[in-house]
Amino acid sequence: MDEMNCKRDKYVYIKRERERERERERQRERDRPAIMDEVNCKRDKYVYIKRERERERERERERERERERERERERETNLR
Repeated sequence: MDEMNCKRDKYVYIKRERERERERERQRERDRPAIMDEVNCKRDKYVYIKRERERERERERERERERERERERERETNLR
């Protein structure tokens, strides 16, 4: 009789363990969109910062070109 109970207990344990694993998998599936939203948000933020830095560099280059043009005008004026 003990052997029967042991086998039954083992079967019940395995059955419950499989059910727990299925539930964990379902939970992961439910959580996945939220995780992906967070990942996408972080990536979007990174891309935004990267683009903003590039725009700032471009503005700085433009200001430098403008300064250079101004210097050229002054040189032209001074030569006359």
